[in-house]
Amino acid sequence: MNYQPLKLLLILPWFSVALAEGTTTLQGPIAIEADRMEMNQRQGTSHYRGNVLLKQGELLIKADSITLHTKGKELQRVEISGSPATLRQHSDNADQAIRAEARQMDYHPQQGWIEFRGAAQLWRQGNEFSGESIRYNLRQRMVKASGGTEGEERVRVLLQPATADKQQEPKP
Repeated sequence: MNYQPLKLLLILPWFSVALAEGTTTLQGPIAIEADRMEMNQRQGTSHYRGNVLLKQGELLIKADSITLHTKGKELQRVEISGSPATLRQHSDNADQAIRAEARQMDYHPQQGWIEFRGAAQLWRQGNEFSGESIRYNLRQRMVKASGGTEGEERVRVLLQPATADKQQEPKP
């Protein structure tokens, strides 16, 4: 069966994402492109499958599958999966930009956190975090990472030192 790409522009005022503290909350239209979609208004779910692109402001998510869960007009949860799924949020302030990839992502806007699972990687402020699971608290800007349950996968972190401009003390 040959599916033509399905292009949707959804005006969802209840879907606001603040992935980087200190940036403007993303509001307004969400553009979703996918090969297929199913929406069940009674259950409050919409499923997008096949080469899914979700764009809202500076946020871009690429995935094999995205499912939105709503209650009333409020977004409760976003499930994202891919091989890998990628998330990018650009910002005028480079320190606030975020990039992540994982096989699965769960975003909980009401609680203010996102979890990346399955070969998860997160890049923020030049620092790199990787592990089987990474949980990022958007409000507190806190990262928690864990390795695999078998003990074979470990957490890896690369912290960048302050730039030379920030390290130099002013001369008297």
